[in-house]
Amino acid sequence: MFYTDDVLVRYLRAAIISTIVFIFSPLTFAEQMSVVQHIMAPGGKVSYYIVSSDGAGGGSSGLTAIVSRENDTNKVLLQESPSPEPEKNLSGFYNLYLSPDAKELFFNSEAWATAGAVHSLNISTGSVKYITAGDLACVVLSGEYQGSLVVAKHKYFVQGGSHDDLYLVDLKGKEIGLVAQGTNKSGVCPTLGQG
Repeated sequence: MFYTDDVLVRYLRAAIISTIVFIFSPLTFAEQMSVVQHIMAPGGKVSYYIVSSDGAGGGSSGLTAIVSRENDTNKVLLQESPSPEPEKNLSGFYNLYLSPDAKELFFNSEAWATAGAVHSLNISTGSVKYITAGDLACVVLSGEYQGSLVVAKHKYFVQGGSHDDLYLVDLKGKEIGLVAQGTNKSGVCPTLGQG
């Protein structure tokens, strides 16, 4: 597997900065970042953020982190941990969603040229799990498929060419089925409980 110089430089830079930040001041790190995305837990007492060192978010050259805020206190839940393996790469976070039970966060990290990697983050333990390749469109909040994910996946035709469609995926990464052709989630997520 070959990596561009840019990927290796980003990997090394993020590893060094993450180590320094972790050792010296993880909360100060979060407070100096720009908010890229914000979601609020039910009840409005806890907020979750993706923050970036340059405010640009996923796909940018800045470092990202996932942070919670409760009672005017920031807590870094996940800092970048780059890896040359796309499934294990935890950098360039985007598409943050909360599970229906508010116990997990789902997010994308940079991975392949055609898609990100979808991960879950257990809020209480901090454990991260790779789920599937693709870009997270929404989390199903109610109904038969509650807790499942709608993911935009890039696939290839046998005869050549490619297509991007929305698939329902369980938390183990198994595709349940196609929910829409194309990647317009506006007609899909509300009908699957994302109101």
